Amino acid sequence: MSERTVKVYYHNNMPSGEAIIGQTVWSGAAPSTVTIQPSADEADFVAYIKLLVSDTFVMNATDVITLTINAYGNTQTLTVTATATPANDLAELVAWGDAEMYESMNIAGVNYHKVVVKFKPPVYLRSSTSPAESVSLTYTANAGGISAGRMIITTEHWTITDEDDSGL
Repeated sequence: MSERTVKVYYHNNMPSGEAIIGQTVWSGAAPSTVTIQPSADEADFVAYIKLLVSDTFVMNATDVITLTINAYGNTQTLTVTATATPANDLAELVAWGDAEMYESMNIAGVNYHKVVVKFKPPVYLRSSTSPAESVSLTYTANAGGISAGRMIITTEHWTITDEDDSGL
């Protein structure tokens, strides 16, 4: 039987490899897609995506924000399609996150909503699949893009060079 100590538990449950934190700001007409995808012969573990959304964030009607998780041959999506009521769009984005981690804050006179989409356990992305697995956040500007405010997107993941495709 294996040893059950804090040290063993910590070692087996903490990410290892290279920690990568990225940040993208969406504002204006053409926001870029945020994608986490491992390079060849690597694997990624995605811990969270944090959205800091200003109170003034307004998408043009029919624009779409999509969070797509493509892992283990399964694709899951969350979608917000802009309506004529910006508060409803913001409420849908807030609903994506962990309710216990939600926070409203004022930074330099601007109200922001912190939404954390936390993956527990972290999403394991393999590079050996075709295409490589990924997590992405996409803004589709059907009607022109973001007309006011901004969203700051922060991602955290770990990259390891010894992908294990043995059936995790």
